[in-house]
Amino acid sequence: MRLLSPWAEAHVRMLERECVRAGLTLRILTYGEEHRRPFYLDRYGNGFGTVPGAGDALGFVVWTVGPPYSIRMALDELRSYKKPVAVLDEEGTHDLASMTAGNRLARVFRFSSTEQPSRDLARFLYIRGHRSVAFISALHKSRWSRVRCDELTREFAGYGPQWSVNPFTIDTHDSPESHFNDGRLNDAVSGLLHAGLSADLARRGVPVGLPIGTFIERCRQGCVDIMQQEVIAGRLVPLFESALKNRNITAWVCAQDSVAVSALSFLKRREIAVPGMISVAGFDDSPDALRHDLTSVNFNLDGLVHAMLSHVRYPKFAPGEGGAVEIESVVMERGSSGRAR
Repeated sequence: MRLLSPWAEAHVRMLERECVRAGLTLRILTYGEEHRRPFYLDRYGNGFGTVPGAGDALGFVVWTVGPPYSIRMALDELRSYKKPVAVLDEEGTHDLASMTAGNRLARVFRFSSTEQPSRDLARFLYIRGHRSVAFISALHKSRWSRVRCDELTREFAGYGPQWSVNPFTIDTHDSPESHFNDGRLNDAVSGLLHAGLSADLARRGVPVGLPIGTFIERCRQGCVDIMQQEVIAGRLVPLFESALKNRNITAWVCAQDSVAVSALSFLKRREIAVPGMISVAGFDDSPDALRHDLTSVNFNLDGLVHAMLSHVRYPKFAPGEGGAVEIESVVMERGSSGRAR
């Protein structure tokens, strides 16, 4: 079972692949709550008041995203089945230790929300001689951004007074959507597409495999996604300008790969050599990181899936061994980083 999450699609694809290799069937459910009671949907839209097929299940994989009371309800129900439960603590905002207390078959797994990835990146930069780095984020209202900055700062402070992290952040937003919440602009995009694109398709006789309304909505969402990216990229420019003014800074650590890609574009326009003058690194190791030769922290999703599925198949944890399993990250070194100038 999983809960909704930005990482869910990649996680489920990998989990499904590993289940196929192991000769297991993966049943995917989306969890929610209705009138303070659990509610489950399968991929076909069928709803259930309890976990369907729980009696025949080998165990459960849970992605904990949502209000604490909803997560607790789900975990309480799963405890009653007396089967292994692998719980992912992605956000690090919930007290999963207390939620799973008393269930010796439940184990918590942690990766992207933890402190270790930032510490690993700090050591990576320290070894290469960087003493002053910038931390740049467009979504610093989010907990994960603050954790990355705080742990980077703490690790650098441990090296001595000459090492420092300089934050350049937008503290009022926690999601890309929050940067782009102008309903009028959304309506304008939708109106232009309906008025222009639908008429042009009809005039040209171009066949579309979807109802025209659904097709236009998909186009609208694509346009909105691009505009969100561009709005955020524009708001990052003053942060980049400020970071560039500090001549002591030799590396920019960006809270996400998308921010790092914008940083690379900015530095290219300014004719600043990367990594000759400024090293750039991000988090997530997204496909964009590979395309742009960007050094980035890989959160080891493969290792996470393997560890969680192994717990479901071979639970070995006795009562009292309730500590979370930390999934080790990897700094993927590429051409955007080098030794300090």
